[in-house]
Amino acid sequence: MGMTTVYFVEALRKYPAMGWLDRLASKDYQIDENLTVPAGMPVYVNVVGMHYDPEYFPDPDNFDPDRFLPEREQNIKPFTFMPFGQGPRNCIVKPKPNAKTPDLIEPERRALFLMPGEELTVDFILRE
Repeated sequence: MGMTTVYFVEALRKYPAMGWLDRLASKDYQIDENLTVPAGMPVYVNVVGMHYDPEYFPDPDNFDPDRFLPEREQNIKPFTFMPFGQGPRNCIVKPKPNAKTPDLIEPERRALFLMPGEELTVDFILRE
């Protein structure tokens, strides 16, 4: 990842587009002897909770793009960074060259969802 990309990825960790992900269980899934999620049940994943958990992201309130540098990425536990979910929808944007980095942009204070307070310039990436 280039330096601009790690800024955007860290911004997505701190300010994911959605605070949660929702999925439907495709089959019965036994968590333990006391809990089974039945097929068809909605399951909600607390993305913000994981992104701000110091067990997964040390000093989570600090904006630290270096945590996503290639040499440090192996420190990130799988399935704890999910701004767009996992799989083919994992990341759908790429920052434009010379774009303003997210750490310099204030969030919109009157929005229902987390969003930037000014324009971000990105390219959308087609899924395969």
